[in-house]
Amino acid sequence: MKLSEVPMAKLMEVLPKLSKNAEGDLVIFNLVTDVDGDRVPRPDWFMQFNADGTIECGEGHKESDAAVTFTLKQGGINTMLGFMLDGLNGGPRSAMMSMMMGKIGIDPFNPANVKKTESFFKRVETGEEALKAAAAGIGLDVEEIDI
Repeated sequence: MKLSEVPMAKLMEVLPKLSKNAEGDLVIFNLVTDVDGDRVPRPDWFMQFNADGTIECGEGHKESDAAVTFTLKQGGINTMLGFMLDGLNGGPRSAMMSMMMGKIGIDPFNPANVKKTESFFKRVETGEEALKAAAAGIGLDVEEIDI
C-alpha cells in the first residue's frame, strides 16, 4: 500500500502505536481537514494526548479547555502525514515548513497553543521507519512513502 492511500480512520489507529508514552498535560487536537471520498469521509477528527502518555483518536471533535483546533488548510491528510515523517522542523514536509507555507493553522493562535502543538512531536515517534512499523502493528503494509 502507498502511504497516500492510507485512510484517515486507519491513521487514527496508527497514531497511538507511535506514542512515546511521554507523560504531560492533557492536550486535545480537534482536526479539521478536507473530505476526500472514502479516504477521509468526514472533516472532523480528534487526537487526545492524555496525561499518562496514552493517545486516543477518532471521529468528531472533543469539547474541552485542553482542545486546540488544528486545521489542515492545504493537502489534508497528506500534509499531516508529511509532518509525521519529517517532524517539527526536519525537512520540507515538516510542521514548521507546512505552517510557513500556510498549509496548517492553529486556532486560537497564541503562544500557549503553539507550545501545545509542539508537544505533539515530544509524544510521538516520527520518521518513515516508525510510521511503517506502527502501520504494520495494525496490519497495514506501507510499501511506498509517496508523500
